Amino acid sequence: RRGAAVSGPEEGRFAAARALHGIAGDSGPLLTVLAVELAGRDPRRLREAAGATDGLGQDAAVLLPALRSALGTDEDGTTIPRKDADLEIALALWRLTGDPDDAVPVIARVLAQAESEWMRWTAVRAAKAAALLGPAAASLCPALERGLAVPERAPAMVLALLAVDPSGRDRTDLADAALTSAERHADAMGALDALAALGPENLSRPYLDRLTDLAERDRRVWCPGLSGSAAEADARFQEAARALLRTAGTISAGTATARPTTA
Repeated sequence: RRGAAVSGPEEGRFAAARALHGIAGDSGPLLTVLAVELAGRDPRRLREAAGATDGLGQDAAVLLPALRSALGTDEDGTTIPRKDADLEIALALWRLTGDPDDAVPVIARVLAQAESEWMRWTAVRAAKAAALLGPAAASLCPALERGLAVPERAPAMVLALLAVDPSGRDRTDLADAALTSAERHADAMGALDALAALGPENLSRPYLDRLTDLAERDRRVWCPGLSGSAAEADARFQEAARALLRTAGTISAGTATARPTTA
């Protein structure tokens, strides 16, 4: 197996090197393959290579120069795959150095360049990257706050803002942005994640009433991205919303009124 990772067919070396590292803990061949991958220009392969450093710990520190060189510039970082690769590289740099100066400018650039509607998921991934950095990414707050106005992005922005600035946030605005996302069928399940992070027991009555309406109304809540039928996805949303309301003490643990199963 080591031979396949070192001198086997080029297209199979990455997989063989990862398997060898997973089985035997031998990081040498994988580091060699990753250095080659990071020197390439295919953003999908760059993203995969940067992500693969996560399992190597500080052994991957030898790849720091290659990771920095693999970052895109303002000129070539215009496509979604390129931005996604840069985010993965930024996180790899953060894991290895703990220095926000390696990652924050990259995330800031992606957020600034991902404002169009068709880059929704790239913006969400950038927000998640900011959340992983925590308070070290506090300088990204203005960019994250702008995303609150876009229902499709708002839940991810709420979670990121809570992570990067946990004590300085106006939670009223964050709760409103999350609920609006669910009410507009933009990211209903993400909205519940955001409300859970805010603490449903801390929500004021107007926001609890809005959440109750979402959980109890006959009209379904559309949950894009969830598997199963619309009715099944709505049932999952309803139960998750009711769980939050139980946490807030708004409804009793035994209360459960399902919506009709017909469309």
